[in-house]
Amino acid sequence: MHNAGPYRRVHRALPRESRSIIIQDSRLSQLIQAADPLAYAAYQKHRQNHPEIWRGPGDPREAAIIASVKTHERWPAGSDVGIYWLG
Repeated sequence: MHNAGPYRRVHRALPRESRSIIIQDSRLSQLIQAADPLAYAAYQKHRQNHPEIWRGPGDPREAAIIASVKTHERWPAGSDVGIYWLG
């Protein structure tokens, strides 16, 4: 998402109480740049565990899954491979 402007406008048009996602272009934040690979790895692990949810071509990326599993000690209690799914 190299041009987050359109997403940001739609997000900001939502009532404040319903917003649960922060949208920012990763080029603007080193913290988001650092989180990107972790989010991708967690997605790949979840995709491997739940193929019924994540349909589409290709197989989960093994290297990303290995990276995700290496962070398992930091996964919050009650999370799904480090992810909290919102309603």
